[in-house]
Amino acid sequence: MAGVDYITMFAALGILVRGSLVVRDRVIRSQCRFLVAAALIPLTLNMFYVLSPEPLAYDPTALGFALCCLLFLFAVERRDLFVLEHVSLPEVLNADSDAVIIVSGDLRVLFANRAAKSLFAEGSLEPGAAVDTLLTDVAPSFVLSRSLGMPQEDVAREHRFLDGQGIERWIAVAVSPVYRGRGALAGHCLRLRDGTLLRQARAVRDEHASVLEAVVHGSGEGLLVQSASGEIRYLNEAFAAIWQLPLEMVRAWGKDIPLHVAKTLRDVPPQSFQQAWHFNVETFDGEYEGICDLMLSDGRIVEARTFPIDASQGINGRVWRLMDVTERRRDARAMIRSQKLEGLGVLAGGIAHDFNNLLVAILANAELARSEVPRHASAQVLLADVESAAMRASELTGQLLAYAGKTSFDREDLDLSSLVRDVSNLLMVSVPKGIQVGFDLAQDLPPVRAGAPEVRQIVMNLVTNAADAVGVDQGRISIETGWGKPPPVEFAEAVAVHGEPPQSGVYLRVLDTGIGMDPRTLERIFDPFFTTKFTGRGLGLAATLGILESHGGALRIETTLGTGTVFTLMLPVQNDALGSTSLERTGGDRVVVEGRNILVGDDEPSVRSVLAKALSVEGLVVSQASNGQEALSMLATRETFPDLVILDLTMPGLSGLETLERIREQAPDLPVLLSSGYPEEALRVLSEENSPRNGFIQKPYRKARLLEEIEKLLSHVLAAEVEAR
Repeated sequence: MAGVDYITMFAALGILVRGSLVVRDRVIRSQCRFLVAAALIPLTLNMFYVLSPEPLAYDPTALGFALCCLLFLFAVERRDLFVLEHVSLPEVLNADSDAVIIVSGDLRVLFANRAAKSLFAEGSLEPGAAVDTLLTDVAPSFVLSRSLGMPQEDVAREHRFLDGQGIERWIAVAVSPVYRGRGALAGHCLRLRDGTLLRQARAVRDEHASVLEAVVHGSGEGLLVQSASGEIRYLNEAFAAIWQLPLEMVRAWGKDIPLHVAKTLRDVPPQSFQQAWHFNVETFDGEYEGICDLMLSDGRIVEARTFPIDASQGINGRVWRLMDVTERRRDARAMIRSQKLEGLGVLAGGIAHDFNNLLVAILANAELARSEVPRHASAQVLLADVESAAMRASELTGQLLAYAGKTSFDREDLDLSSLVRDVSNLLMVSVPKGIQVGFDLAQDLPPVRAGAPEVRQIVMNLVTNAADAVGVDQGRISIETGWGKPPPVEFAEAVAVHGEPPQSGVYLRVLDTGIGMDPRTLERIFDPFFTTKFTGRGLGLAATLGILESHGGALRIETTLGTGTVFTLMLPVQNDALGSTSLERTGGDRVVVEGRNILVGDDEPSVRSVLAKALSVEGLVVSQASNGQEALSMLATRETFPDLVILDLTMPGLSGLETLERIREQAPDLPVLLSSGYPEEALRVLSEENSPRNGFIQKPYRKARLLEEIEKLLSHVLAAEVEAR
């Protein structure tokens, strides 16, 4: 029997030795070596006892087994014998940032790591505690017993949680089974992840995104973000609104958005900008940054700006910012144009004023010369030519004044349709015979308060311009009048509006089937001296705009290149005080002016000299003052007190209106005849006072007109004196 025992022992020892040498797992090989050593100790001592030549006093086999046990104890405690990995479960779970609770099958606590113990009240996670009740108290929306059979994605949602310090948190609970050998369920592992900070960060992110979206939406700018591969990462509604398409449709274009956008452009943008717009992965330029105006086929202007994105933790791509700047550019051009016209208007008004002073001297001297020359002398013809040329020059200065926006002194109630009928014959003569002219004039239009010569000039300018646009070929011009606001023309590709359309008014519309205008020509047609003809002064439409400004009207131009143009003139209806306050003077019987004293106040020596000559011939006694202060000084001396004062409005130092105020303080009943090249200041004064002792005559004037105004003012004074007696 002892032999069988030894054979068995050596067989087992051989198996362990073989395992310590050939087994691939290093841990198992190490464990086999410990087992070999443990088996060899008692076996060696026993064989020494049995095979010893001299009998031993005691059997050392028991001592060998004791040493074997000590070796096993050392291996288990110090070398983790029979442990496949050198890992301690508590140490691993205690280092986990998530709260981990191991529970038994009946939902009792087996183990809880440090994070779990800090999350719950102190002492609540002792081994054996009921987890289901504990979780229900701190997280009412989570029931562990119900969660065991649910899918993991439903269990892991966040729950409102009240921790041991009473602080509200948001906890996501993940439940997984724990098995022992052969698949037997040992319990469950609960992992509680604190998502409070992440939830707060998401809330801040959503708030920032909402604010950013509100800012982007409020700015009205279209934004598009593309990656370097062309993928659309962001697209707002304003971008789609620029192209007048639904947002879903634009998003559906995807990477082809640049190609669809290019189809709506009228002009191709610069090459560098076009390359950036049509980039791909190979040609993507991460450094290009630029701005460009995109001209749309419908006439709108879209300002496009792009700059690259190179974020270390974001996307690599490009941002496009688009904004419809049509109105902004139009307003900017209008402001520049207004400033330019204002400056040119001041210049034109000054030139016209100086010209009118010169023309007064030319006309008056020509008349005086004709009175000194025999009637049948050849010089009469030459002087008549001088007068005729001076009157034509006066018409030119009138156009300059109209361009400068200076008002006409003579206003009257006009029926726009009647005025067009009155000039219809003249219009037909000025239009080539190959052009058909049609009239559609409304009946019983409300009157407008305007200067008839100026409105006639506007009608002639618009019709002449339409005839030039049609040319000598077959075409048509239509002239329409009406009341209210005319509807816009449907076919118009370019539109320009000058002035503010009146709320209540009448309109004159001139339509032609001519060549039309492109936007650049439309922008320049009211520039002074601009004309598309080979010859011409180019002042007609410029003067038209000035007349409209002085009458409070507006002009709308609608045109399409190759189709035609429509000019719509709108004038306000004025049935108020302007209609009842008349500036016309109704004189009585003709008075004798011979021997009357006249004071001429004018800063222009030639005007003073020629008036003195012309009035002296009629028997008037003329005194001269070169400025307002000198005129007041002469009035202060009663010995030379005049019967009437002729006063220029625009004098250096003390102006004509200021001089008039001083005169009224000294002599309230003294007749004063105001004179100027442009009369809006006199018009305002006379409209406010409506005094028969105030008159106005516009330069240049003929002697007969001057004597008529003098007689009219003196007749009013004489009538007042008779009535006072």
